[in-house]
Amino acid sequence: MSDLLVLDGAMGTELIARGLSPGGSPDMWNLKRPKEVRDVHASYAEAGAQVLTTNSFGSNAIRLKASGAHGLIDRLNRAAARLAREASGDCMVAGDIGPTGEILAPLGKLSLDETRAAFRAQARELAAAGVDLFIVETFFNLQEARCALEAVREVCSLPVWVSLTFRRTARGFFTVYGDRPLPALTMLLEGGADKAGANCTLASADMADLATELVPDLGAHAFFQPNAGEPQVDGSRLVYRETPAHFAREMARIAALEPGAVGGCCGTTPDHIRALAGALERRMK
Repeated sequence: MSDLLVLDGAMGTELIARGLSPGGSPDMWNLKRPKEVRDVHASYAEAGAQVLTTNSFGSNAIRLKASGAHGLIDRLNRAAARLAREASGDCMVAGDIGPTGEILAPLGKLSLDETRAAFRAQARELAAAGVDLFIVETFFNLQEARCALEAVREVCSLPVWVSLTFRRTARGFFTVYGDRPLPALTMLLEGGADKAGANCTLASADMADLATELVPDLGAHAFFQPNAGEPQVDGSRLVYRETPAHFAREMARIAALEPGAVGGCCGTTPDHIRALAGALERRMK
């Protein structure tokens, strides 16, 4: 259990709580309101996270082109890494790479070459800014996740963790493209990922059930970051109502399986990570 790493929680919902408009770009706050971004990182470090994730989920060329910010790739990613590092203390800093938001050919118009080039450019900036590892996260398309993994590997030799997002159905857990978790994550590990796991979409109880299926085969190469429950609409906002205590109980179930790392995704706060870290500390005694 001593090798289990504690990851941080959500960035986007934390910035919304600090004034980011729903639907606004969290990444742009690296330049517009850096203090708030740094403060979120610092809050997670104080709560017990051992890995801080850069605020760069959407800072690839394809996403930025769609919002008219293509020329900011270098500034956004380097600022994201710098802000996390400034708040990190003894924490590691993980360069965050999210999906393009577009559909790959042949179902869509986005080519693999264009996709790989976008991920390569982002990874190059984050690596140059001094991240310790990469987290390639929230991918629902296994092919795109593999493309991102390959792109990072072409740029540097830092550790790369890759996570997919799964839905729970009557037949079990699947990506929206129909990939089952164990074969998909095994493929990523065989393709060069240092860890492979699941994040987003699932609440902590469902994620614990998924972890029960995966960790016996993947061991410490697996990692998990669930949401703080199912999102609910409250006026113009999405809210996540899973309490830190409930989150920590379910995450303790996952920790008992001895994966490589655990943390939070949408709706999780420094209080969720503090409760998680406290539950893990109590397990050690």
